[in-house]
Amino acid sequence: MWLAYVQTITNTKKRDEEEKIFESVLEGEQGLFQTIHEGQEAIITLTKHKTETEQKLERLFKGLRKEQERPTILPSQTVHLPQLSLPIFNGDPTTNSRHAEIKLFIFVS
Repeated sequence: MWLAYVQTITNTKKRDEEEKIFESVLEGEQGLFQTIHEGQEAIITLTKHKTETEQKLERLFKGLRKEQERPTILPSQTVHLPQLSLPIFNGDPTTNSRHAEIKLFIFVS
C-alpha cells in the first residue's frame, strides 16, 4: 500500500525522500525484513523444540505403559515358606551349642 502511494507521487524530490524512508523501514538491523527473518527463525526453533518434546513424551508414555503391563505382586498374596526345625535345648550348653552351630552352618551355607 505504501509502495503504491510512493509510486503515485509525481514530485521527484518528494518521491526520492519517500523511497528512502520506505527502504529504511524495510532494510537494516531494525527493518521489517530483519524482524520477519527473526520471527521465522523463532518459529523454526519453537517447532523443533515442540517436535523434540512430543517425541520425549511419547517415549515416556511408552515406558509407563510397559510398567503398567507388568504383573505386580499384590501384598495380599500368601507366601509359603519352608518350616524350620530348631534344635532342642536340654539344659547342657556344652553339648547342645555345638550341635546348633553345626546345623546353623549347614543351613546358612
